Amino acid sequence: MLKRKQSSRVEAQPVTDFGPDESLSDNADILWINKPWVHSLLRICAIISVISVCMNTPMTFEHYPPLQYVTFTLDTLLMFLYTAEMIAKMHIRGIVKGDTSYLKDRWCVFDGFMVFCLWVSLVLQVFEIADIVDQMSPWGMLRIPRPLIMIRAFRIYFRFELPRTRITNILKRSGEQIWSVSIFLLFFLLLYGILGVQMFGTFTYHCVVNDTKPGNVTWNSLAIPDTHCSPELEEGYQCPPGFKCMDLEDLGLSRQELGYSGFNEIGTSIFTVYEAASQEGWVFLMYRAIDSFPRWRSYFYFITLIFFLAWLVKNVFIAVIIETFAEIRVQFQQMWGSRSSTTSTATTQMFHEDAAGGWQLVAVDVNKPQGRAPACLQQMMRSSVFHMFILSMVTVDVIVAASNYHKGESFRRQYDEFYLAEVAFTVLFDLEALLKIWCLGFTGYISSSLHKFELLLVIGTTLHVYPDLYHSQFTYFQVLRVVRLIKISPALEDFVYKIFGPGKKLGSLVVFTASLLIVMSAISLQMFCFVEELDRFTTFPRAFMSMFQILTQEGWVDVMDQTLNAVGHMWAPVVAIYFILYHLFATLLRKSVFSIRARNLLEKETAVTKILRACTRQRMLSGSFEGQPAKERSILSVQHHIRQERRSLRHGSNSQRISRGKSLETLTQDHSNTVRYRNAQREDSEIKMIQEKKEQAEMKRKVQEEELRENHPYFDKPLFIVGREHRFRNFCRVVVRARFNVSKTDPVTGAVKNTKYHQLYDLLGLVTYLDWVMIIVTICSCISMMFESPFRRVMHAPTLQIAEYVFVIFMSIELNLKIMADGLFFTPTAVIRDFGGVMDIFIYLVSLIFLCWMPQNVPAESGAQLLMVLRCLRPLRIFKLVPQMRKVVRELFSGFKEIFLVSILLLTLMLVFASFGVQLFAGKLAKCNDPNIIRREDCNGIFRINVSVSKNLNLKLRPGEKKPGFWVPRVWANPRNFNFDNVGNAMLALFEVLSLKGWVEVRDVIIHRVGPMHGIYIHVFVFLGCMIGLTLFVGVVIANFNENKGTALLTVDQRRWEDLKSRLKIAQPLHLPPRPDNDGFRAKMYDITQHPFFKRTIALLVLAQSVLLSVKWDVEDPVTVPLATMSVVFTFIFVLEVTMKIIAMSPAGFWQSRRNRYDLLVTSLGVVWVVLHFALLNAYTYMMGACVIVFRFFSICGKHVTLKMLLLTVVVSMYKSFFIIVGMFLLLLCYAFAGVVLFGTVKYGENINRHANFSSAGKAITVLFRIVTGEDWNKIMHDCMVQPPFCTPDEFTYWATDCGNYAGALMYFCSFYVIIAYIMLNLLVAIIVENFSLFYSTEEDQLLSYNDLRHFQIIWNMVDDKREGVIPTFRVKFLLRLLRGRLEVDLDKDKLLFKHMCYEMERLHNGGDVTFHDVLSMLSYRSVDIRKSLQLEELLAREQLEYTIEEEVAKQTIRMWLKKCLKRIRAKQQQSCSIIHSLRESQQQELSRFLNPPSIETTQPSEDMNTNSQDNNMQPETSSQQQLLSPTLSDRGGSRQDAADAGKPQRKFGQWRLPSAPKPISHSVSSVNLRFGGRTTVKSVVCKMNPMTDAASCGSEVKKWWTRQLTVESDESGDDLLDI
Repeated sequence: MLKRKQSSRVEAQPVTDFGPDESLSDNADILWINKPWVHSLLRICAIISVISVCMNTPMTFEHYPPLQYVTFTLDTLLMFLYTAEMIAKMHIRGIVKGDTSYLKDRWCVFDGFMVFCLWVSLVLQVFEIADIVDQMSPWGMLRIPRPLIMIRAFRIYFRFELPRTRITNILKRSGEQIWSVSIFLLFFLLLYGILGVQMFGTFTYHCVVNDTKPGNVTWNSLAIPDTHCSPELEEGYQCPPGFKCMDLEDLGLSRQELGYSGFNEIGTSIFTVYEAASQEGWVFLMYRAIDSFPRWRSYFYFITLIFFLAWLVKNVFIAVIIETFAEIRVQFQQMWGSRSSTTSTATTQMFHEDAAGGWQLVAVDVNKPQGRAPACLQQMMRSSVFHMFILSMVTVDVIVAASNYHKGESFRRQYDEFYLAEVAFTVLFDLEALLKIWCLGFTGYISSSLHKFELLLVIGTTLHVYPDLYHSQFTYFQVLRVVRLIKISPALEDFVYKIFGPGKKLGSLVVFTASLLIVMSAISLQMFCFVEELDRFTTFPRAFMSMFQILTQEGWVDVMDQTLNAVGHMWAPVVAIYFILYHLFATLLRKSVFSIRARNLLEKETAVTKILRACTRQRMLSGSFEGQPAKERSILSVQHHIRQERRSLRHGSNSQRISRGKSLETLTQDHSNTVRYRNAQREDSEIKMIQEKKEQAEMKRKVQEEELRENHPYFDKPLFIVGREHRFRNFCRVVVRARFNVSKTDPVTGAVKNTKYHQLYDLLGLVTYLDWVMIIVTICSCISMMFESPFRRVMHAPTLQIAEYVFVIFMSIELNLKIMADGLFFTPTAVIRDFGGVMDIFIYLVSLIFLCWMPQNVPAESGAQLLMVLRCLRPLRIFKLVPQMRKVVRELFSGFKEIFLVSILLLTLMLVFASFGVQLFAGKLAKCNDPNIIRREDCNGIFRINVSVSKNLNLKLRPGEKKPGFWVPRVWANPRNFNFDNVGNAMLALFEVLSLKGWVEVRDVIIHRVGPMHGIYIHVFVFLGCMIGLTLFVGVVIANFNENKGTALLTVDQRRWEDLKSRLKIAQPLHLPPRPDNDGFRAKMYDITQHPFFKRTIALLVLAQSVLLSVKWDVEDPVTVPLATMSVVFTFIFVLEVTMKIIAMSPAGFWQSRRNRYDLLVTSLGVVWVVLHFALLNAYTYMMGACVIVFRFFSICGKHVTLKMLLLTVVVSMYKSFFIIVGMFLLLLCYAFAGVVLFGTVKYGENINRHANFSSAGKAITVLFRIVTGEDWNKIMHDCMVQPPFCTPDEFTYWATDCGNYAGALMYFCSFYVIIAYIMLNLLVAIIVENFSLFYSTEEDQLLSYNDLRHFQIIWNMVDDKREGVIPTFRVKFLLRLLRGRLEVDLDKDKLLFKHMCYEMERLHNGGDVTFHDVLSMLSYRSVDIRKSLQLEELLAREQLEYTIEEEVAKQTIRMWLKKCLKRIRAKQQQSCSIIHSLRESQQQELSRFLNPPSIETTQPSEDMNTNSQDNNMQPETSSQQQLLSPTLSDRGGSRQDAADAGKPQRKFGQWRLPSAPKPISHSVSSVNLRFGGRTTVKSVVCKMNPMTDAASCGSEVKKWWTRQLTVESDESGDDLLDI
């Protein structure tokens, strides 16, 4: 839009209107269509239409029959209104003809389709009223599109116009990214689907009673609970006595009765994999696999599935959405402009007329007294004492409200002490509001948003104390008083204002989410309302709750499974796809959009957004959006000229004078030069100032340390005893600080060594030898602790005590050495100087005390058990010993302030809803466990309760059959896991709800026992707490991590530079051999194998072979043989492919590529499998064949560019998050050890069972990994809280009791879930988003694009003919000459840059070999503006290097110039000497001829001949050697050309002309002008030449010259460069 201002005035840019055309032309003959009230009416009618379709269900009409006629009337009115609008628009626009006709406008087509759906719905409803069509018939699905009319209500707010090319680019880029990541997700789904089919197959083996017969399987035939089993005796679970392991499918159960989850075939397997990847119900699938198959297979499959699919791949999807939204947001901001935040309401500005009659803005304080109160009251109201008093009263009120609790059914007094306190506080705050209104005036009072909120609370609480409204919905106003306490902390107040101050930001998101839920609920309602035996979609409230449940992921699998069972086997796949797409869209959109909004609200602008904004602005200025590609220019040349200009300005004169005679353009240029000169000076002064400050600080620190050493005798003395330079201390220092330090540079030449095992050397040099020993000892000690359990305790197992003694002894030695070397306290490098040192001493003391004490009896909840729990912190020593682990902890907790503020905000939200819940639900959730008993007086005796046998099977009760059950006593009690009888229990219940676990149970209990309207309470809390609160928590964690890491503090250019360096580290040379020179058989094979069609065909064949694994390969299955035979055919095809590649590339060239090696390995395994398959033909060969196909399936990633880049994103994310993952595992290990001590003997409960328990460290790790995914963590916590009389206590030993620990379980599980799930896992999202932006940034966002890198790889492949990854230094010159495009070096214009680059490689590598990354790194530094892109330390080092290179190149150039000058002078001297000698000889010959006349006459040359010789003098006369070789460039070593040569054509660069062969003349006489310094002229010089000698010397000279040009000797000036 800003590209051509002149042209934009003449011709308007093509724009695309992406909003509705609400207003038609002014000359329309139907005027009412343009009225604003008509548009508003149509939008209101759209909402009414959605309400009507939400009421249009059979169940709703059954409960409220009049609604059928109400909806019919509404639909009729809406039909006439929208039909009239449609006819009017068709009349004005035309139907088909014209550019703006009705059918050519997309919004008009949409409106017309909605009108058609409205007509269809109305006609269908007429038939239903007339009983022609049954209301429960599937014809009701015709109403499914009707809820989409909601778009009409809000589309006016999204009206905008953008250039068509910009919209096209946005949609194209976003669509490509989403499509690419969808393929990536499908790749992993297909991979794990295939693995699931081949590793597991069907889960149809169950334990049934021995007398079960085929066709007679009932609920009473199964074990309680239903248990899967394995028919093999050596693997899986074996049924107890009285039961046998049988295949229920063989016993007659259908697929629908067995359930749809499993790995039967590829479709069901992918469906099951997606369910598990959603982290909902995956652990129960794993338990079923453990019971049916070997344990290791289940653990490997499901844990890797959760890690890759749930944590990595799905987060890549979120990264795509985040970046897409960020780019769209930047594009729209270019159109809408930046939306400034709202100003403070404390002050405002108003226009006032000044004395001169003008107008000016003056600030007006809204708190300025404007009322009629006395001055003393106004002063009191404005005093801090008054505000602190009010806040203290609010605090007391909150404490009193939080102290409310359920006093039992016997206490039913109407007005208790809490009510009286509430009345008193209400009166107090009413008086406060009246006082402020009296002091400020009503207008001044309500001008403040805070006062408006206080007035709302006053009105609400005043109504609340009315007896009939007490403990009603007005209780919200009472509990909202706690929000006023935010004024206590200015930091918290500012934080809350950032979040909730700009209400439009959150409001738009809330409206969008609510609209999405309403539309999808209405669609699902019309889709399933007629399905029998399905009560989740009978009415709109139930449909809304079901779709909201899917949005939160809590129990969404149950909703889907119930719907699948109800619709039947035929429609089950369609329904499953519908729910999966909605779940994928809703959950990913919720996570990404709310995270984006939370981070934007906190003004933590990500580097990705900065880059996108900067690049968008740059593209707008360059006009790249208009589809006109800019001419590609060498970025090396641009940056070189920028640096030269900056340095010339730096060294230029500051006193630049402007003369009078200069033009306007010259003045402007001089002014810009002056400004640039001053900016350059300012930059230099700032860098020098920073450098000087750093040096001064270092010197000051050293001086202070020296003063302390001199003035304080005990300074830097360990334990105030050991001397500073004592021998023993020096010995300890040597031991403590010794580390592996391999020399990376040659001590003689200084060249960098490229060792083969440099990564291993870096790992060994990561820490000192002493720390390595302690790391190994700590790991061994942790492994020993893994074998401890309540039944094998370290106190009674001597073998386990060995590791305990070793750890304590080694740590004693370590601490003594470090204390002697560095000191314990008050020394510069003391052991206890930070939290890590304190933790080391604490872990050592705990281990030492435990080792010395070794208690034999450890009572539960005693000091000895606490000591054993503290001993479990031992793995945290790794955090202190490894520097990178310390860095992770420092980055996590550096931003503790923001995390603490968010935690306070969430706790405040929980307190508000907890207080409300206590006052409304206290004592009301208790009910008799017999559902037939309503009154408490009748809740006595016993009753029979049914037992839930299985959640997976869908068996129906037969006539006369009862479900298994037993008799239990009737009890009137609260729900098992939660209640609202006091604030503490309510806070715990809401914390569990905040984790989105168990909230469905809380909702159902509240609706069932209190009332349906109170279900709004839990939905509102889930939405506020989870959608906003938790995503805000996520945004703060990610933003603080980036900020503390330094990413958020970088500029746009610095961020792009860091991304470039990361990409260059991953880039590798192409391992592709060149095409054979001839056009023979190898060349043809090369062309075939490198053709895109050949590659796509191979990829399709790989997919086709993978499809053969859609069913499990079983020996007993007859389908397996033909599938294996087809796989053999595919294997031979791949053998042919490998053979063709080996022929085309040669064996050595083929082996250079890692991908080719992998293909060769897989193909070789395939050949081996073919041989074994036909030889043995058993289960092992089938398993090997399936493994070969799976291995080959991985090769698709290398054949598809998008999959390769996304896989690189995942791999790099894993690499960068390695220490975070290790930190998570260490925390997991500590909690696992502590869980064994605390809950190792807890009795089995609802979720503590034989699969999930803390009996050993291994099982505890499995349970904690399950808790990390949030799978029923709250139920496990409540099982570990079991107390007497529901368990058997023991007073002497904790391992003899089966009771839990209430307080310990509360702190244990809540702290673990917050640290791991809320903090650590969110860091993975941050890393993946960062790496996704690294690989998927646009071409304009990158300093070096992928095309540049690809071009460099191709050129490197040409120069590195041996494919060794290194080339000699002199070959860098050839490589730089071959580069084209943005990396091209123009030798005509940038000859100096070429010299600098060549010399840089020679200097850094001392003339040795250079690697691929060395040259690429040099090019990257030369392609950026180092002043903008590099950080300070790197910038100083780089500038110093470039200054040194410039000086050395300048010296070398001067030296070579002087050398050439000397050569030229010597050549002239030799030439003059030879001429003088020839003159003397000629004079002697003339003299001798004159004295002795010859007998033979000779003909003297005529005057004409001499003239002709002078006119045809093409070039100056030189020696015979100079004539033999004439370079095309000007030869500075020879004499100058005459003026006659000025008109001759000059030879071009890169072209060399050899002299013509010497003529076969023995004597030639010519008259030549020879110049001696431009003064002396001698005529009649006779030259004699020997033809044979001249020809030989010519050939040898040409050979020497070509050799010199091809080797490009370093002493050449650069004028004689060869353009390759």
